[in-house]
Amino acid sequence: KLVSLRFYKQKVRPQMEYALTILNLTALKKKTQYNCLCAISKSSHITSSKVICHLCNLSNMKQSSHILKARFAVRS
Repeated sequence: KLVSLRFYKQKVRPQMEYALTILNLTALKKKTQYNCLCAISKSSHITSSKVICHLCNLSNMKQSSHILKARFAVRS
C-alpha cells in the first residue's frame, strides 16, 4: 500500500496535474484523483475525498493547480 501511494505521489499525480491543468479540467482532475486514491487505499467510494487526501497526506488539487498555473505564467 505504501509503495503504491509513493508511486502515485511521485509519478502519477504530477503528470495528471500537469496535463489536466493545461486543459483546465478541474472536475475531471478531482474525480480521477479520488478514484486512484480509493483504489490504492482500498476504501469504499462512500468515503469523503477530503478524508482520503488527509489520510494520504496530499494537498488540495485546486491549490496545486493554482501553483502550476502561476509557474506557467512566470515562464511565459
